[in-house]
Amino acid sequence: MWVIVLRAALLTAMLTACISPSVAAELLACQAKDAVNLQNDGTLKTDSLAQRAAQGSLVIDLSNGEVRSAGERESLKMTARQHGNETVLVPSFAPEFVRNVIRIHQTAGQIVFSQYILDLFISGTCAPIQ
Repeated sequence: MWVIVLRAALLTAMLTACISPSVAAELLACQAKDAVNLQNDGTLKTDSLAQRAAQGSLVIDLSNGEVRSAGERESLKMTARQHGNETVLVPSFAPEFVRNVIRIHQTAGQIVFSQYILDLFISGTCAPIQ
């Protein structure tokens, strides 16, 4: 019996060591890769607003919910909710009227994010900041 427990502990330790430190990262640098805007006819389109958004980047501190756009001095305070390898951030000031949602999905090999701002959808990747 103790052999099974020892094997389970070793397997857990090996999996933890194999999973990149990004899974436990608290400070993330996120770079947008693509963006689309919801049009009045219900279609998604890469318009000029979406093209500018696809050039952006964010720094996200999961420990306190601060989100800062690249080049900005002020940060947005958000509330983070985590479930497994998913983290969702919503604005702290009015969570019942959400206009800005950031979803972070972490796996052993990568961290991806999606952000919904009104009718704009942005997606990209993140890397831990050491």
